[in-house]
Amino acid sequence: MTLNFIRTFASFAFAVVIAMTVSTTSHATIVGAQAFGDALAGATIKVTYGGGGSHTEAISAGAPGQGVASAPGFFDFSVSGDTFLSDWSLTNLNDDFILLVEFDLTGSDSLFDDGSLPSTLNGYAGRFGAVQTNAGAPTINNSFEQNPWTDAMNLGDEFVAETIEYLSQDFRRGLTSTWRDDTDIIGVDTGPELPEPTTAALLVLAGLGLSVVSNRRR
Repeated sequence: MTLNFIRTFASFAFAVVIAMTVSTTSHATIVGAQAFGDALAGATIKVTYGGGGSHTEAISAGAPGQGVASAPGFFDFSVSGDTFLSDWSLTNLNDDFILLVEFDLTGSDSLFDDGSLPSTLNGYAGRFGAVQTNAGAPTINNSFEQNPWTDAMNLGDEFVAETIEYLSQDFRRGLTSTWRDDTDIIGVDTGPELPEPTTAALLVLAGLGLSVVSNRRR
């Protein structure tokens, strides 16, 4: 290894480090991966019953970190803490059975993250649909995110709505459905986004290649 090679490679490596440092000093705030239940405030939950009736209720902030929607005679909904780690809970207070639950986050600071790749900046891991955690009835038959977030920075994993379907006549009065889900929060800066390790490695390897070529020409 010649002295010219060492000097050339060292210069390139130093330039890469400086560029990476400058690029991570700031970035546009897009979403934050850690969202709590109270960030759902302003969203709505619509419950449709087997007889064809439905009821829509706004979600509000309850205790710190908690999102709640209480509709006497219809249902109670709540999620407390991190929306990825905590159970979401819905209790049927109506004599009719629940068939469908629809969330619309349009009026809130939250987005559903379905966990698909590529992941929107700072979104990190998500979860596809609602994953049932209660044993036995009521049984989630299907669930899915819908209505993609229209922001240009959405890489395909952020949505403003979700639908949960239950088995027919399975979600009766007095029963509680619990599940795990995930939302991200809009407008929270989670700090500078570091370049992916693979990208950094490729930059260094490219520098090595350029240094070799440069050295051979001298």
